[in-house]
Amino acid sequence: MHTLDALRRDHSDARLVVVGGPSGPHGEGEVAALADLVDRLGLGDRVDFVAPQPHELLSTYYRAADVCLVPSRSESFGPGRPRGRGLRDTGGGLGCGRTAQPHRPRPDRLPGRGRRPETYAAWVRQILAEPLLAERLSTGAVLRARRYTWAQAAHLLREIYAELTVGRLVECS
Repeated sequence: MHTLDALRRDHSDARLVVVGGPSGPHGEGEVAALADLVDRLGLGDRVDFVAPQPHELLSTYYRAADVCLVPSRSESFGPGRPRGRGLRDTGGGLGCGRTAQPHRPRPDRLPGRGRRPETYAAWVRQILAEPLLAERLSTGAVLRARRYTWAQAAHLLREIYAELTVGRLVECS
């Protein structure tokens, strides 16, 4: 929300679509806090909350977006590597996106929220201002995502199970 607020002066037509819903023990409270933040920032006409969607429909939302921000540190992002780290295995530094550094609380950041909203807003501004960069990131994301299929995830999971079943038992004394 803060990132959209930071973009307000340059991109008055920018919209935010939040796809998902509450999860975890504090999920309901988090969603209520987000809705309250939208109201406080006066962004109600520019933010849409969409109920959780089946995995096969999520790509439709990603393709429809000019920019896709996933600031979560724990988002699994579909059929990633079973031993992996979700988005960090599929994204940044490989020509298809940017990833934030691991979360380290600092006074210049929002409490418990990672990077400053202005940092995300600067990335969005750059992508929107440079069509060739946007195209390169988009193409890179598509090419990279093709490597992560359900068949590949199942294969990797079978490998993990195989490693676990041939291991020796540890004797405790």
